[in-house]
Amino acid sequence: MSRTKGATFERWCVNQLKAHWSTARRNLDQVRDGGADILGVPNHVIECKAYERIAVYRWWDQVLEAVKTLRGGTGCEEPMLIIKANNQPPLAVMSLDYAMYLMTCLDHGESPSHIDGGPTHE
Repeated sequence: MSRTKGATFERWCVNQLKAHWSTARRNLDQVRDGGADILGVPNHVIECKAYERIAVYRWWDQVLEAVKTLRGGTGCEEPMLIIKANNQPPLAVMSLDYAMYLMTCLDHGESPSHIDGGPTHE
């Protein structure tokens, strides 16, 4: 992936997320300091990948490492990938446990913060 393509996709993702979280921003220090591509979305660690060929599990390992890096002070917990293959729509990838947790919240008409415990992703 070219740097330009990756940076363009990260900016696109941030703009989409800002509709709900005005604090969403790119992590411009990621290469130096580690961590995730996008910061400022509460309780989430987000990596963005735009490639011709998708390598979900390799990238999943990367976002799990970012969770460990960021857990120290930000309170970030849930990993998420936003991926896009050439000529395909973007997709969000999360653990099945987390998807089930979100679905349960929706079934009960509650926000995720109202259900104790939440999922585990490791």
